[in-house]
Amino acid sequence: MLDGFKKDNGLNIITPEQLLAFLSAPVRRGICSFIVLGAVRSGKTTTLMSLVEAISKVGKHVGGVWQPEKDGIYFIQDVETKEKKWIAKRVGKTVVFNRPSFDWAADRIMRARDNADVLVVDELGRLESEGKGHIPALLERVQHEKARFYLLSVRKEIFWDIYKYLPRVEGVILTK
Repeated sequence: MLDGFKKDNGLNIITPEQLLAFLSAPVRRGICSFIVLGAVRSGKTTTLMSLVEAISKVGKHVGGVWQPEKDGIYFIQDVETKEKKWIAKRVGKTVVFNRPSFDWAADRIMRARDNADVLVVDELGRLESEGKGHIPALLERVQHEKARFYLLSVRKEIFWDIYKYLPRVEGVILTK
């Protein structure tokens, strides 16, 4: 278990199997979030990818974006179409962002909120802890939002900074 993330802090630590059971139950009112939580390079994206596959098998429509990394380049990829663009890359000790890719990702997030049962957003990191990055697309009002479940990956060290932006957090899955 990650330091500082135990049941006594009010978070409901769950397993992937418990998440699937929750998603299979009758829909509850309002939107709720499930968090895949871990440190950098702890398997958050890999965990999300396997969860999306399992969620799809129980008949839920999943949409949104995830950020696979290859050779220091982070891509933003549409969960449904697999289309991707580079969003960030390491240049020495600096991270360079591709701003147009955030607009592209916001469009994919909004589309998934309109059309999917489950919205996936990977990854909420430092930019999002400042209310930037993917946060505006999560907070923007949507008139006929279909998505009732948000499945979000969050970096452990900034979880509490991002928590304030999230719909009700129903459960947290910890990575290694």
